[in-house]
Parts: sequence; structure tokens; C-alpha cells
Amino acid sequence: MGLDPSHQLKEKDIYNYHLPRKVGEKWRDLARVLGYSHTEINGIQKEQSSSIKECCIEVLVCWMRREGRNATVEKLAEALVKAELKDVADELMCMDTTQVRLP
Repeated sequence: MGLDPSHQLKEKDIYNYHLPRKVGEKWRDLARVLGYSHTEINGIQKEQSSSIKECCIEVLVCWMRREGRNATVEKLAEALVKAELKDVADELMCMDTTQVRLP
């Protein structure tokens, strides 16, 4: 069962939907789409001892804090699609994201 597109993401959603495992090695691509700079990405990698899971969690938690109410399922799904993680976006929203508009 997916989440409502307007649902404001919470930290528990990261774990409930196993996002770190599903995003995996593509966490850097997702970070770029979410607006992180190269320097920030490298900093996260060093800070988290290069643990893919922890890097992904850090990216998502920081993004949710930065975006506040705008950190919705729909916004994350759009970013996932742009990061070539459409299957993860589909699972998160429990719908076909071919409707998501890319610029």
C-alpha cells in the first residue's frame, strides 16, 4: 500500500518503505536531484563512513528537514523518477508515475 502523494514524509516512512535498500548505490544521483552539491554529497559520504544505507538516510532526513511541509511523497517520487528510480517511486506511491512531468 502506497502513500498519498500529498503526505508529508516522516523519518519513519524512510524505514517503513525500505528506501535506503531500494535506492542503494543510486543515493548520490538522488541527492543531486534533491539539490545537494558535489561538496555536500562528498561530506555525507565521509561523515557516514561510506555506508550506503546511512548516506541515503542522511540525504533523505536532511532533505525532509530543509523542505518541511514541502517534503511530500509526490516531490520525492518526482526526484526518484529523475534519478532513474521509477520502480521505487511507483512502490512508494503505489501507482504508475508515468504521469509525473519532467521539465
